[in-house]
Amino acid sequence: MSRILLVENDFSTRKMISLFLNHNGYEVFEAENGEEALNIVEVNGFPEVVITDIEMPLMDGITLIKKLREKKASSIIFTMTAYSDPETMKDAALAGADDFISKPIDFKLISMLLDMALKAKEFHTEKAKTEYYLKLENEYSGEAIAELKDRNKTLANDLLKKIYRLSEYRDDETHEHTLRVGLISEKIARSSGLENEETYLLKLSAPLHDLGKVGIADAILLKPGKLTSTEFDMMKSHTVIGYEILKDSTSDVLKMAANIALTHHERWNGSGYPNALKSSEIPIEGLIVGIADSFDAIVSERPYKKAKPLGYGFEEIKATSGILYSPLLVDAFFKEKEEISKIYQ
Repeated sequence: MSRILLVENDFSTRKMISLFLNHNGYEVFEAENGEEALNIVEVNGFPEVVITDIEMPLMDGITLIKKLREKKASSIIFTMTAYSDPETMKDAALAGADDFISKPIDFKLISMLLDMALKAKEFHTEKAKTEYYLKLENEYSGEAIAELKDRNKTLANDLLKKIYRLSEYRDDETHEHTLRVGLISEKIARSSGLENEETYLLKLSAPLHDLGKVGIADAILLKPGKLTSTEFDMMKSHTVIGYEILKDSTSDVLKMAANIALTHHERWNGSGYPNALKSSEIPIEGLIVGIADSFDAIVSERPYKKAKPLGYGFEEIKATSGILYSPLLVDAFFKEKEEISKIYQ
């Protein structure tokens, strides 16, 4: 039986949700604020799921989420809120929330979200572990990290592999997307004349371009239809979320990955996001990964579309050269057309 910690300061709302969850076979622990919730965790351990309100006395929901994640909680965390503004949702996502439940409560939606989340429990466990290890790395001084890598260089490689896995885990349809983007980016970089060291860093960094999607709700990320404008704004925030996760690392790979996460949706003519950068304002790693990511998205199946043929993907990139993508890098992309095609065989 899965255990759920329900944190809600309004008694009637809490009891109504608790009765529904009990009726559906869950063991429910109730708390009326964050402090009481932490006390329950101390006694009973981490539940599989935490459902918490945001606005509460003594300790609000976002503070509670941060403290749970600091304690290495692998629980799946949902926030309940009547707020729908992107900033509140972004703050909750950055704190470690996995998804959102809007008020007034839709019980059918709660059932669907719980079923979906518990099926993906392995992902949420990996997410909590990886965020904890990233936090540890950022707390070490540069000297300590260098010494640690000298003693055991495989630690950095293992951590990187775990982050790759985390980055790609949200959607089975795009399971290999991250590594394909790394391979294509490497070929574009090499063909464009980038130095070997930069090319190698790019190959390792590019698969982390969508890491920020760990902060996007499943209901948005896996939606089979077209996103609303509000949903698309939330989706676009994955660029900033990824940057915030990666930006303070002392690792050259993760520092480049932070720039890529932030800029891989910027476009040559300034029509991209999040900062509407154009042409030379966009770092070359962001330009390269932008081409690789777009091509793979075109020719791969997604929850909202069928895969297009490789020929169609190449034509789309060619047609938007000088508009969405750097003409010189598109030329480099086409020099590697045969090798890129082999990736999909």
